[in-house]
Amino acid sequence: MAKNRSRFREIIKEYHTYLLFSLRQRGIWQSLNLWFSEFCYTIKYGRFIASRFEVFPAILKENYEQKGYLPYQPTYYKVLLKSFSTLEIDPERSTFIDIGCGKGKVLKFAGRYGFKKTIGIEIIKKLADKAEKKLIRNKRKYKTDYTLLNLDCLDYLPNEKIDVMFFYNPFKCSALNQFLKGMINSTYVPKYLIYVNPVCSDLVCSLGFEVVHTYKTGKYTEFSTFKFDDSKTTETFPFHFAYSG
Repeated sequence: MAKNRSRFREIIKEYHTYLLFSLRQRGIWQSLNLWFSEFCYTIKYGRFIASRFEVFPAILKENYEQKGYLPYQPTYYKVLLKSFSTLEIDPERSTFIDIGCGKGKVLKFAGRYGFKKTIGIEIIKKLADKAEKKLIRNKRKYKTDYTLLNLDCLDYLPNEKIDVMFFYNPFKCSALNQFLKGMINSTYVPKYLIYVNPVCSDLVCSLGFEVVHTYKTGKYTEFSTFKFDDSKTTETFPFHFAYSG
């Protein structure tokens, strides 16, 4: 019981910190608008958020931060809709990958959006198991081919065509640099990258990605959409790149 009370106080503290941050960065109106739209979309698409900070303590206990990983947070539906609308692709002929997919909210939405295939990478088994259960139910409604991998994303290299890569600031810049260089060295480089809360966007641009769209609410940058341009990368890395275009 004492453990549950302590956890409850921790969640309240985290919510309080997050709410103050949102109000300062987005402003009162933009924050209220975002939260209200999330409530409406949650009714439409399904409830995923028991706590935005549910696994934060687990990440600290398992020392994931030492590897440069950041706590899991789900993406707002409004951000998903706006970010997907920036892609100049046909979803029904495209493959989508979510790095740090958590409970599968983005993957489920990508299936509803019409992507032919979606891939999720999640290092925390508890979250990966929850995501798999939700995606199995979702697969009965939509024709999307789901693949869920419970592994360290730094160990992942694509062995197939990837059109869109998505992540919600899952790394510190040092780990992001390692991850993206690994992707660029692979046979397939994603054509588009949707980066939610893009705190290391300058690093992404230095590795051959070009910003094609940025969306802000108030002072806060919700996401940036990047497109890979191998002509900007070949001078830095003297080997062949083939993006999935």
